[in-house]
Amino acid sequence: MRHLTRLTVLILATALAAGLAVGTSAQEATDETPKLEPLERFDGTLDVAPAAEAAGAQPSATQERRITIRNWIIPGGYKSERFEVEGFAVVQLRGGEIVTVIDGERKERSEDEFWTIPAGTTMGIETEDDSAILQTIAVR
Repeated sequence: MRHLTRLTVLILATALAAGLAVGTSAQEATDETPKLEPLERFDGTLDVAPAAEAAGAQPSATQERRITIRNWIIPGGYKSERFEVEGFAVVQLRGGEIVTVIDGERKERSEDEFWTIPAGTTMGIETEDDSAILQTIAVR
């Protein structure tokens, strides 16, 4: 009888745990895409010299530009149609694999790949099971 009680408690505990796991999965599936929080590496202004001019021409004044460098950890199974970067951006996939959608063009990216995002353009991103790390350098 004592063994039967222990077995019943074990079965109930297992069923309860399984029920909680199923409930948690269903809740996660209905949640909105989580907001990504970047690790900011640099945010400041730089004086940028204009492109080289014809020989003998007077040099133009420098222009001030705001530069932001951020690292983003993108979790596995992430999908978002809007990855916001202000201004023109250079992006590097530092680790993992990712799919981007820029101006309707879907492209698989591989580790250490660089690409650009023109100012005012939205980029969508997707990951499979593994997470990915992006680094963005935005110029505005």
